[in-house]
Amino acid sequence: RAFFSIPNTPGCAPHEAIIHNFSIGAENHLWDMGDGTTFTHGQAHFSHEYTQPAGHEPGLFTLNLEVDNTYGCTHSHTQQIVIYPLVTAEFVSDTEGCHPHSTSFQNLSEGANMYLWTFGNGNSSQSTHPQQTFTNYSHTESLTYGCLATASEEIVVRPVPAPLFQLSPVSGCSPFTPEITNFSQGGDVFKWDMGNEEFETTDSSFHHTWHNTGEEAEQFIVSLTALTQYGCEATITQTTTVYPEVTAAFTTEDETWAGCSPLPIKFINNSLLAETYRWDFRDE
Repeated sequence: RAFFSIPNTPGCAPHEAIIHNFSIGAENHLWDMGDGTTFTHGQAHFSHEYTQPAGHEPGLFTLNLEVDNTYGCTHSHTQQIVIYPLVTAEFVSDTEGCHPHSTSFQNLSEGANMYLWTFGNGNSSQSTHPQQTFTNYSHTESLTYGCLATASEEIVVRPVPAPLFQLSPVSGCSPFTPEITNFSQGGDVFKWDMGNEEFETTDSSFHHTWHNTGEEAEQFIVSLTALTQYGCEATITQTTTVYPEVTAAFTTEDETWAGCSPLPIKFINNSLLAETYRWDFRDE
């Protein structure tokens, strides 16, 4: 007599069905698993894996066991099992960017109607196509988040550099040449806009000269842009004040520069942009 049971059905694909063979008096066993697989054996307990593609309806599989004995007597037993479709988790997103990195996740999963996203930064979502912002405040180190939904993808957030510089002093008379010190963190390339010239340098300290040939104080906006090898950038600015350049010049009336003692000379002051004057005649 043929008889078997399958206690662990229905199940989700891929499903390992457990078959218990309780046949009595059988010499030969012919199994038809209902999925195109057939074999002969008389094991009391064994398993068989069933699958059902994602996006399909639940699969109905008919198992049949036919047994016979040495006298040619036969008997068969049939049982159906239900296998639910395979669920595949898959998504795509923009996996790399500069702080703060906001990205949308396009859900390409099949066979599912509920979703649980964990983003590796303490946040989660049950949306079908969620959005998430990833942060990195280090300025120097890239952070990697493992976003899991059975399928996984790493989100790399590149650090944004922290530009910082100092002018010493911050103002002065033309020609004005202060020391400029770069205290930036995380930058690989440094672009300077001095208000009268643009250049790149990785020097931590250098000098630059501003001229003011006008009659009023002039301000120059100094801009530093720090960039990383990943294209992340940040900019900082400072303002420096350059006062007009003073020119000292004089001559004498009638261009008299020599004569007999006592020699009276009338000096004519041709200086430019000065307000006070100090003369040293070197006659003492």
